[in-house]
Amino acid sequence: THTHTHKQNKMTEAAPSNDVFLLMLSGQIETASFAEFDSLYCKFSFVHGRDWAVVAGLEEGASQIARKSRDSRQEIVWNFPLDVTF
Repeated sequence: THTHTHKQNKMTEAAPSNDVFLLMLSGQIETASFAEFDSLYCKFSFVHGRDWAVVAGLEEGASQIARKSRDSRQEIVWNFPLDVTF
């Protein structure tokens, strides 16, 4: 009678970390005043270090073109939403 003993070599791996830090930004670019300009758009870009990554939303973009209001304030109104998660 032969007895066979099987040994399994298990590689020990570090368990993946479930720790996550999220930064969620939400808001809007509402208005601007530029006395010498009209028909403007707003271009945006989130600049970040290599330890950060955008996981939802846009990292950069542009609003619609807006014109000055016809009242005395002459504001350019975008009401452009921003929503990004790092």
